[in-house]
Amino acid sequence: MVRQLRVTDSPFPLRDDDEKDGDQVDKAAEDFINRFYSQLKRQDID
Repeated sequence: MVRQLRVTDSPFPLRDDDEKDGDQVDKAAEDFINRFYSQLKRQDID
């Protein structure tokens, strides 16, 4: 028999301030992607 997983079984805390951290991650990811594409374009020119 398999027990159904409940949301309360999650090891991650439910907090409203997680959204702030998510914004920082989104910004860092966007910066990384922009740098990556910029470097890729420079490679195409060379």
